[in-house]
Amino acid sequence: MTKDGLPEEKLLKIIRRKTKSTPQKDNKKSDSVQVDGKGTLDMLFGMLKHVMIFVVLALAGYLFYTFISSQESEVSKEDLSVSKVTEKPIENFEIKRKKPKLYEHYAKEIERRDIFSRPEKKEEIKEPEAKPQPVDLSKSLRLVGIVLGDVPEVIIEEIKTKKIFFMHEGDKILEARIYSIQEGKVVLDYSGSKVELLQ
Repeated sequence: MTKDGLPEEKLLKIIRRKTKSTPQKDNKKSDSVQVDGKGTLDMLFGMLKHVMIFVVLALAGYLFYTFISSQESEVSKEDLSVSKVTEKPIENFEIKRKKPKLYEHYAKEIERRDIFSRPEKKEEIKEPEAKPQPVDLSKSLRLVGIVLGDVPEVIIEEIKTKKIFFMHEGDKILEARIYSIQEGKVVLDYSGSKVELLQ
């Protein structure tokens, strides 16, 4: 084959002719097409952004409308229920309002005492306190056991209720305070007097 007959040579001639026939302006046009392509994408994204904003605003408006309309329907239901209840007039119904006191009342109170000092204490009538009747502790309590150690403990049964209490010095039972715990006995302080419970 000749040089002119090779397919590679034919292709090379075609390429050379096209480069000679196309001036530099065509290169600029191809560049501008690429720029226009980028501009088209920018314009497309700009439009898409505006559409998304519109959709978000429309959705927010719809949610606001449904919220408001649901509250109005609840209010109208309440109005209907109230109107059903109040269809019958209530007889002899009066609203009693406490009348406010006049300024003169407060002025007298202010003049009567110094508002920057403590309020006066009213004397209260003290009723004599009823003293509890003495209880025979030996009939009400029974000493069940004593635990001696670092912290002595006593086991006492209340006879009436059949309850058992584990107590230490200073604890109270039936208004009596445990004064001391000793071997074989417990000393109780009842209204200032000492009472012993033996085992």
